[in-house]
Amino acid sequence: MNAPRFPRLRSPGPQLVAVLLLALAVWFPSPAQAVDEQSEAAVQSQKSLTDYLSDLEDDSDPDRLYAARVLRGELTRVLRVEARAPAGSLASLDARAILIELEARLPNGCRSGLQKLNSVAPCADILALLDVKAAVPEIRAVLAVEQRKWVRRHLEKALARLEQ
Repeated sequence: MNAPRFPRLRSPGPQLVAVLLLALAVWFPSPAQAVDEQSEAAVQSQKSLTDYLSDLEDDSDPDRLYAARVLRGELTRVLRVEARAPAGSLASLDARAILIELEARLPNGCRSGLQKLNSVAPCADILALLDVKAAVPEIRAVLAVEQRKWVRRHLEKALARLEQ
């Protein structure tokens, strides 16, 4: 019986194999390279608290609103850590250092933020969290002219907290 004969396949040359492996390495980078590129991009896009504090006094409405929201969240986080962490712990000391910086720089930016249309609510919340009693007349003045219900609710809560 005659078995069918297949043509004998030649092995590709070493140059062709090297080119194919190089092409695969370029098209499909290793996971470690991909993570390095992502973390490098993330580090470049991160803003510091100082950047957000300067954005709070910016003329750009979206930047000011975003900065106020980020700073309110950071202040809430720091106050929570300071209240729950054991005294003298590293977390407590770190939270205290951040709180000192925020207490020094936030009230002035938020008091001016009360006069801006889109940052009234987060700035009122921040002033209430920091317990800035000197801002009560300004919050009352804004509350007297504010028409939006959700902003009025934030202003009323801030006043109630400051007047306790």
